[in-house]
Formats: sequence, C-alpha cells, structure tokens
Amino acid sequence: MKSFYIETFGCQMNRPHTEKVIGTLVAHGYSQVETPGDASLVLYNTCSFAQGEQKVFSRLQQFKRSGARSDLACWLRGAAGG
Repeated sequence: MKSFYIETFGCQMNRPHTEKVIGTLVAHGYSQVETPGDASLVLYNTCSFAQGEQKVFSRLQQFKRSGARSDLACWLRGAAGG
C-alpha cells in the first residue's frame, strides 16, 4: 500500500504547498498516515525564511537514528532564503 506522512515547517506560505502535495499524492493512489513509521514516503516541507530548516534538520536526524527501513523514501522540499 502506498502511504505518506507529511510535516510542514516554516512560514505560513508552506501550508498551501503542503495541501497541493497532499492532493497530488492522494490523486495518485497514496493514503495519508499519522506517523512516519506507518509511511512508505516521508515528506518534510520547510522554509528557511522562518527558521524551519533547524526543525527539519532535527527531524532528519531522528529519521537517521531510527534506522529507517530500506524501502522508505524521504523527500525534502521548501524555499531557501539568501
């Protein structure tokens, strides 16, 4: 079963992007789950403008330490300032 977990960090502009990603994944047969451990795809949507990158780096470290399954994909998207 194709499933995904998505978490959003950073500025409020990320929320509409997250909703669009959710809609696209659902349209392609994915179901949304409540925890990363239940997902076949984990997505983090972040924004460096609102210091979201520090939160997502923390999540990525947790992901790494958890000994994630070899069949689990992790996707990171967002805007970067500079």
